[in-house]
Amino acid sequence: MVARLENEDGKMNIYMNNIPTPPILFALSDFPAAASNTHYAFKNIQNFKSQGINIVSADSDLNVGWHKVSPFDTEAITSEIESVLDANPDAKVLLRLHLNPPYWWLRDNPEECIVYRTEEGDFPGIDDGEQDRLIKNDDKMHLRASIASEKWICEASEKLTLFLEKLKGTRARSGLVAIQLAYGMFGEWHAFGRSIADVSEPMKAHFKEYLKNKYKTKASLRKAWKDEDVDFETAEYHPEKFQPVDDGAFRDPSRSVRVIDSQMSNQTAVTDAILRFARVVKSTDPELLCGTFYGYYLCTADTAVIGAHLNPTPIYESSDIDFICGPFCYMDNRLPDGVPMQRAFLESHRLHGKLWLTEMDQFPLGVEEVSGGTKENFDTNVAVLRVNALQPIFGGHGFWYYDHRLVPSLEIMKKMGAVVADVSSIYRKRGWWDSPEMMNEIGKIQEFAGEFIKRKYTTDADVLIVYDEEAKYYHTVSDSDSVEYKLFSEFATCGVAYDCIYLSDLELCQIKKYKCIIFADCPNIDAKKQTLIDKIRENITCVFLHGFGYSDGKHLSCKASSRACGVEIRRTEANYISSDFFDRVALDSNIAPAFCITDKSAEPLAYFDNGTVAAAKKNNCVYISMNYIPGGLAKRIFRDSGVHIWCDSGDSIIAASGCVLIKCHNSGVRNLKLPGGGEIQIISEGVETRVYEVKTQKRLL
Repeated sequence: MVARLENEDGKMNIYMNNIPTPPILFALSDFPAAASNTHYAFKNIQNFKSQGINIVSADSDLNVGWHKVSPFDTEAITSEIESVLDANPDAKVLLRLHLNPPYWWLRDNPEECIVYRTEEGDFPGIDDGEQDRLIKNDDKMHLRASIASEKWICEASEKLTLFLEKLKGTRARSGLVAIQLAYGMFGEWHAFGRSIADVSEPMKAHFKEYLKNKYKTKASLRKAWKDEDVDFETAEYHPEKFQPVDDGAFRDPSRSVRVIDSQMSNQTAVTDAILRFARVVKSTDPELLCGTFYGYYLCTADTAVIGAHLNPTPIYESSDIDFICGPFCYMDNRLPDGVPMQRAFLESHRLHGKLWLTEMDQFPLGVEEVSGGTKENFDTNVAVLRVNALQPIFGGHGFWYYDHRLVPSLEIMKKMGAVVADVSSIYRKRGWWDSPEMMNEIGKIQEFAGEFIKRKYTTDADVLIVYDEEAKYYHTVSDSDSVEYKLFSEFATCGVAYDCIYLSDLELCQIKKYKCIIFADCPNIDAKKQTLIDKIRENITCVFLHGFGYSDGKHLSCKASSRACGVEIRRTEANYISSDFFDRVALDSNIAPAFCITDKSAEPLAYFDNGTVAAAKKNNCVYISMNYIPGGLAKRIFRDSGVHIWCDSGDSIIAASGCVLIKCHNSGVRNLKLPGGGEIQIISEGVETRVYEVKTQKRLL
C-alpha cells in the first residue's frame, strides 16, 4: 500500500494507490474495549467501510514488545493492524504508536524519569505499576520518562527501528500507510502531570544546550540575564508556570528573561524529541507517512507555557513530518448551539503544506442509552456532526471520527445487572455512530468531501485572526479558554467567515484578500514584526486587542505599544468599559494594566468609567482595551472595513472553495447573503447545519 501527500490545488491532497482520497478516517481509541480485535471495533470498521471510509486509525504501544531479557517482539503491535485488515481487507491503517518505555525500564532508570516541580517542592514520579490502559495516570504525578531523556530517546528509537524493519514484507505492512508518534500526557506531547514542569537532570541538561545555542557566549548570556556571575553550567532552570508575572497580566522580558528562556527550552525539548523519532520512521521506511499530535493553541488553559505546543516552526520545516493532528476545543463549542472552534490554526498548517487531521470525538446525544444516539436528538446530532466534521474539510484538511470510550448510563447498566464500578469500565464499549441513520449521514458527509477535494482550494474568508505563538510567555490570561471562546462566539454573531494563523505566518498568506485583521493576543512586537504590520495597516483595517505590542522584546512600555498599533495609549485606572455598541463590561485581572487612548486624532468607540477612551479608530487602526470584541462593535468595524456579512441572525459561517456552511443555532427564517449579490432564504426548525454552493445556490448538504 502506497500513500502519499501532494501539495496541489492550494491544499494537501492524500492519494491511496494513486487515487485521490478524502482525508477522513475512522479511529479506534486506546481503551482495551476499543482494541481492533473486539466485537464493536470489527462491527464499526465494517460500518464505516460501507460508507466509503477505509482509512482506519488503530492504537498500540511500543512497550508491549520491549522486554528486559527477551528480544523485541512485534506480534502484539502488528496484531492491531492485522485485526483491522480482518474486518476490512481494503483498509489503510494509521497506527498511533505510543513510545513509552516499559515499567521495568522506568524502575531501572530513575535518573531518566521526571521530577515534578510543584509549589510544595520537587517530587519524583509515583510508581503506579503496569496498567491495562497505558495513559491512565498521565495527568497525575506518576512515573514517566523525561521527554528530554537521551537514554529513552535512543533506546526507543532502536525499538522503533526494529519494529519497522520486522514489519517489512508482512501482511501488516501491506495495510499500514502511516505512523502517528505519541508520547507525553495522553500521547499528545503535553507535559505529564497536566503540565507540571519537569525539572529532572535530563531537562536541566537540555536547558544548558538551549542556552548555548541561543546565546553562544557567556558574555551574551550575562548581558541578557543581567547577571555577571551566571554561566551555562550554573544557570538555574525555572519553567514552572506558577511564578508571578511582573506587570498586571504581563511578564517583562527585562526582568524575567530567565523564566522565558526556561519555558521556551521546555518547548524545544518536545519538538526535538518528535523530530528525532520522525527521522527514524522516514529513514527506516521512507514510504510511510509520519505525523504527530502538535499545533494546539486555543483551549490550552493556563497550561500552555509548559504543556502546549508553542514551537511550531521546526515541525513545519521538517520534511519528516507529513501530517499534524489534534482534537478540537473542549468548551461550549461542543454544545448544540456552540460556535465551531479548532484548537489549531488550520490556515497556518495549509500555508506550510502540512495536512491537519482533527480528532473529532464528540459523541451523539443519547448514545449512553442507545448506539448512535436517541431518536429525539437525531436532528441535533446531525447538525453538530456536520459542523464538527466539515470545519477541517473547509480548511483544506481532514479529520477522524474518534470512537472513544463511552459506557451506557448507570441506569441502563443496572438493568443489565452491573454494579456501580462497572460504569467506568475500560472494557465496555459501543459504537458512537452505530445506527443505520447516523451512518447514512456519515455517508453524506463522505460524499460531499469526495467532491469538495476535487475543487481548487480557496479560503473565502475576509477576516483574519492572528495569534502570536510566543504570546503566552509574555502574557498570562486567567481562564483563557473562556476568553478565547468569547472572542470567537462574538464573531459568530456577526455572520462573517474568518481564518486563523500564527503571527509569524503573516508573510506567507494572501494578505490582500482580507478586509480586516484582528491581532488577538500579540503582546511582543519586535522591529521585524513591526515593519510588516506597518505595511499591512496602510491598506487593511487592523484591530489590536489589549496589550498589543506592550513588549518590544526587551521591555514593557506604553511607548512600545503606541508605536506598534499606531494609536497613542497610556495606563489608566478603571472598573468598566461602556459604549453605544455594547452593554457595560466590567474589567477583570486580564485587563491589567488598563490602557486608554490619548490620541486626539482617533475616533472614540468606547469609554472607561473614568471618562478616558477605551477603544478608538485612527485611519486603518483600531485599538480596543479588551481581549475580545463585543458583537455590536465588531459589526461596526466589519462593515466599515468592507467585510462581507453573510447573515445577521447570529449563526456561524464557514466559507471555502465556493461553498458556504451555515450552522443555524435556533429555529426561524434567515437570509444568507451571497458575495456579489443574491441571497438564499433559510427556514430552520431548530439547530441545523447546511452547506450551499455559492455560484449555483444549490444546497449540497
